[in-house]
Amino acid sequence: MLLSQDRSIQFEQDLTDLIAVKSVKSDSTESAPYGIGTLEALNVMFDIADRYGFTHKNLDGRVGYIEWGQGLKYIAVLSHLDIVPPGPLSDWSTDPYALTLLNGYYYGRGIVDDKGPALAALYGMIDLKESGYEPPCRIRLILGLDEEHGSSCVKHYLEHEPEPEYGFTPDADFPAIFAEKGILQIEITSRGNPELRILGGDAANMVPASCEVSIPSLRFAKKYIGKSAHASTPEKGDNAIIKAISDLPIALKTSHPFLSFIETEFISNDPRHRLFSTVTSDFSGDICVNIGMIELADTFGRLIIDVRYPVTENSDKILSCFRAVLDEASTSTSVMSHLLPLHIGKHSAQMTALLKIYESYLEQFECDDRNNPLYLKFTQGPVQPIAIGGGTYARSMPNIIPFGPYLPWENATLHQKDECYKKSHLLTLIDVYRDAIRLLSELTNT
Repeated sequence: MLLSQDRSIQFEQDLTDLIAVKSVKSDSTESAPYGIGTLEALNVMFDIADRYGFTHKNLDGRVGYIEWGQGLKYIAVLSHLDIVPPGPLSDWSTDPYALTLLNGYYYGRGIVDDKGPALAALYGMIDLKESGYEPPCRIRLILGLDEEHGSSCVKHYLEHEPEPEYGFTPDADFPAIFAEKGILQIEITSRGNPELRILGGDAANMVPASCEVSIPSLRFAKKYIGKSAHASTPEKGDNAIIKAISDLPIALKTSHPFLSFIETEFISNDPRHRLFSTVTSDFSGDICVNIGMIELADTFGRLIIDVRYPVTENSDKILSCFRAVLDEASTSTSVMSHLLPLHIGKHSAQMTALLKIYESYLEQFECDDRNNPLYLKFTQGPVQPIAIGGGTYARSMPNIIPFGPYLPWENATLHQKDECYKKSHLLTLIDVYRDAIRLLSELTNT
């Protein structure tokens, strides 16, 4: 069902308001534990909910939800409103906080991860409500505010609210996802280096787009520029920390455990073949690793690494790989966060329902190149769920399946400069998520 012109204009205005909010995690306040920007984004969604007669609740500034319907049971759409930093603004073709339409694509930080899909799900609820549909259970759009930094918002939610009967998260890929790799974020600390300053990266789960190096005694200072990407696909980026350390004199590299570790395990060798040689790949893919952040100063050093490991492996083996090559006398290794792998049944009623909905809208998702091998692969033959290296809310809340918004043949731009998503696809998402909400709610009667 196409949106009316008035509804389409309203959707774009709401999207503009939501993208404008700088909901990056920041200093905690009493009412906003993850920073005032995250709470502001939640209130934007609540204002929209008020306009259409939905109820809503703020759970201590950590997570909120918008609800419709009655009954003991409920189904959930689990989304988030926090975003990763945009990186250098000069790298963007547009203002990351101003929704911009270029060549049929919406640009803006969070347009696909995850503000755009969250708003599409809300508009799907609006469509259902205004059509006269009477849901057999409650329908709840959950709005997390800390997905990008460990999903503590969902932990808080589950401490205060029951689990949903069924649900999906619009924070991943189509057709639907049945497996996600484990995610370890590791902090390595060490002594400082008075002869060298290094500062690079914005977040563990982003390939760093810049890294600054200075050597005071030589009056040397240089900023290295890379290309950001999501930590689950580091090969799509260009790691500025790796570039910077590659450029250092060998004497400096061997003078500090961080630098010699990076040189040996990430520059001179492929970490999959040396550092993680004992880790076995499986149906979820190979291990992948991202050096996300580094800080080296006079008195301390800090290195943050994001590791995505196969579903059938375990975190203890990954940690032992690091500890086997790091000098424990001069470094300390600790786990910042750990998300266990996810493995969902491929043939459950919930999975079957979502795949059926996706297949029914497949022709409406345009592809600029219909000879694209990925397009041909995923549009010919039966629709099957997939495995990914990214982390979604599905592993932090029971009964949730990752369901869109990325199509298998699209180039993902989340966590990168010029994050964008095709306008026509975003409007189609409203219909897809409307039907998914309806079908999952009806499953509660079976």
